[in-house]
Amino acid sequence: MKQTMISLLKRIRVYNLARAFYRSIMRLLGSLVGTRLEARRWAHKSSPAERSGCLAMDHPHRELILKRVSGYAPFQSLLEVGCGNGPNLLLLAKAFPEAVFRGVDINPNFVKSGTKWFKENGVSNVNLLVGKADDLAGLPDKSFDIVLTDAVLIYVGPDKIRKVLTDAVRIARRAVILVEWHSSDPTNLLGFYERHWVRNYEAVFKTVDPKISVQAFPLPDGGGFGDDLWRKWGALIEAAIS
Repeated sequence: MKQTMISLLKRIRVYNLARAFYRSIMRLLGSLVGTRLEARRWAHKSSPAERSGCLAMDHPHRELILKRVSGYAPFQSLLEVGCGNGPNLLLLAKAFPEAVFRGVDINPNFVKSGTKWFKENGVSNVNLLVGKADDLAGLPDKSFDIVLTDAVLIYVGPDKIRKVLTDAVRIARRAVILVEWHSSDPTNLLGFYERHWVRNYEAVFKTVDPKISVQAFPLPDGGGFGDDLWRKWGALIEAAIS
């Protein structure tokens, strides 16, 4: 019994050391390469498990998004940037059948499977397109009431984050709503890397437009992601456009 316990503790120690080393390498790569590494990885996901582009439809954090978006009802339109195959959009489209929804995602497999999914579910007020979070110049100013991201900006490095949020504010008429990793440190503008990017979104939004009213709400139990880092950093950030 004693030998078994010692062996188990050794394996745990080796695992923790390996995990710490992996995170150190990823932190270094993230800082050096910025957004390009993650963009390339997400654009080419193609295995059956990854092709869904989403977690379960009943994942707890989706209800939090629905509740926050509902605060702007009635609204005419919503854009989700980095939508995967559209689980949030399906939930929202069913709740607000009179509104128009659009999703853009970097992965064409996600867009293809999501488009098929909406058709099979008889949802006609959602349109998915291939696109990048840092390349939204083709969307007109104030063309959507709400712009949404859900676990997308955690993959966007310091090299692109201000551009992405500037476009989101430009496109939104009423609000930008984010579910991301948020730091309470007001000096943390561009972010630091802890497996994903963590930054103070209130501070970044203020650099885009000082008049924006921004609130950050910690996700209860990390939004149900079952991850210590989501519990530590997970937040819903709401930027009301004046």
